[in-house]
Amino acid sequence: MTPWRREDFRMASGPALRPGGLVLTLRGLELCRRYCGLSRGARALDMGCGDGATLDLLEKQGYRALGLDLEPGRLRAEAYSARVGIRAEAERTPLADAVMDAVLCECVLSLLAEPSRALGECARIVRPGGALLLTDVYARNEDDGFCPTGERRLAEWSHLLAEAGFFLHVFEDHSQALAELAAKLAWYGEADLTAFFGLSGDARRSHRGYGLWIAQKEMPCTR
Repeated sequence: MTPWRREDFRMASGPALRPGGLVLTLRGLELCRRYCGLSRGARALDMGCGDGATLDLLEKQGYRALGLDLEPGRLRAEAYSARVGIRAEAERTPLADAVMDAVLCECVLSLLAEPSRALGECARIVRPGGALLLTDVYARNEDDGFCPTGERRLAEWSHLLAEAGFFLHVFEDHSQALAELAAKLAWYGEADLTAFFGLSGDARRSHRGYGLWIAQKEMPCTR
């Protein structure tokens, strides 16, 4: 069973099922408003929306929220609807070009074999000047890998963003959120889950970090 389906993991992580939870999402939205001009009422896609916790948050914050997830069984019945729910892969969405003002992709890309394809989809469906809120794990050391799909260091994440056509405004290190999740998993006695994520209770000594990236789709050049 994948960890985020397990009840003990859900107890440790909270409803958002990721390090930092909704508090980190709020921080990201604040930065999107500051750097990308994202305003309330904007159309925001939660890519990998899971049970819909972030969709609820987006709506409460005044955004027009749309969720996408490959596993519709994870979505609450009221969240999975024609209004907020799409069953699709992150690498291949049914959305038209430039229809979203922002995309949130939180702790999703590191689980994909080809994150560049998903970032390409983000760039396709978000309008020029639109925002990308990305959170994920990263490898601190050159020889360090994480998750089942392999290692990606900060420089690699930056390269993938630029390759997809995003301008990186700001990166924030939130490795402490990863350490806090590790501590909670240890509290529940789930050493196997802690090992799966390569977590350490000490953020300073962990070989894996957790970051928040705020990027903006580059505007086309005009003459």
